[in-house]
Amino acid sequence: MSASQAFVFPLKEFSNDRVRLELFDQLLPRHIALVDEIVAHPDLIRYMPSTPWTSRAHFYSWYSEAQIDSTPSTTVFAIFDRVTSEPAGFIALLNTSSEHETAEIGFLLILPRWQRTHVTTNAAGLLVEYCMRDLKLRRLWWQANAVNVGSLRVAERLGMKLEGIQRWQQVLPEGKEGPRRGEEEKIGRHTAILAICWDDWEKEEVRDALQRQMQHVS
Repeated sequence: MSASQAFVFPLKEFSNDRVRLELFDQLLPRHIALVDEIVAHPDLIRYMPSTPWTSRAHFYSWYSEAQIDSTPSTTVFAIFDRVTSEPAGFIALLNTSSEHETAEIGFLLILPRWQRTHVTTNAAGLLVEYCMRDLKLRRLWWQANAVNVGSLRVAERLGMKLEGIQRWQQVLPEGKEGPRRGEEEKIGRHTAILAICWDDWEKEEVRDALQRQMQHVS
């Protein structure tokens, strides 16, 4: 099951006329089908600091070992297209803190047929509105492999600003993209940090720009 019951903030399912976000439940058949599709496309985690999942059982094992299903600061949503009701991917709120009034959007995995469509911006945009408008958080952030240009562009479309690059922030498994230190075999990762904060959200032009992005016809 999802960790939603213990999540630090009240949760619900989110939707507009384009996408629907459901709290991920490992036992729901439509969510199981989504997991199977994600596993069938290993390139989706090209920039993630983990190796591809080889089966549904492997995914669930990783999910449990990463404590995603038992961490109050994290909750995962399954994304569905509203018109077709087809599964489209995953998105999550991570590293959420009620004390500091902050959260991170991450674990964004969009199935190939829904990439470069309305899905990504609308799914992420619904969470931006929830965090900044409804919860009134101070800061909502996004981190990505610095070479993942697509992810950086998504964050910028949401109104997030690049705050900097954490150089050599992680060591990645073999097969991932990234620089090496001299002749070392280990691959490194530079991580880009972007964020939208309460004083950004107070600006009407920022809120209006997000709405325009979400309503854009692909």
